[in-house]
Amino acid sequence: MKYILLSILLINSLVANAKSVTVFTAQGGDFNLLEFIPKVVSSDLKMDPSYFVGINYADQANIPILTKYLSDKGFKTEVELQLSKHHGMQDNYEVHSAILARSKGFNTIGFINTNFAFGIGISHAMGTPWYEDTESGSIDGKRYKTQNYLAFEVEMATQRSSWSIPIRLHHRSGMYGLIAPEKVGSNFIAVGIRRKF
Repeated sequence: MKYILLSILLINSLVANAKSVTVFTAQGGDFNLLEFIPKVVSSDLKMDPSYFVGINYADQANIPILTKYLSDKGFKTEVELQLSKHHGMQDNYEVHSAILARSKGFNTIGFINTNFAFGIGISHAMGTPWYEDTESGSIDGKRYKTQNYLAFEVEMATQRSSWSIPIRLHHRSGMYGLIAPEKVGSNFIAVGIRRKF
């Protein structure tokens, strides 16, 4: 209950100044990060009964060196904070923060405007992330609450609309042993509805 109350206060204070707010729903997949695209192409993507619902706050990032480098390449920089509630194969809250690089939008099908984003940051599970790793835990028998976070996103909207639909791969991992042992982590496919301000 205390997490819920703290979350409401935090989200309420952030949303007042947000550049965008997104509500995501997601399902976990039984695949490694590098397997994702080949499994999508071959229609061999296996999903698990593990889910989360999350609320995401994003704003423009002002990190001079990074912002200048990415803007020269045609990307804008964002910072985000997300609170998620898991259910199904695990029952815990998760919070992550990340820096994202987002491409310029371009027309794909008629009036649909599309952009791509990639993000990196840190994720922390408040509770035990039972869905991650194997049934017995990681190779050292531990569960790792704090892990690296990666986001890969496609966002679609009609032209000049303040509403959009993002589709995202939500990835937690130990960064090949840097934060947690190899093969520790999870992948979720998330779909959301976003309001830009």
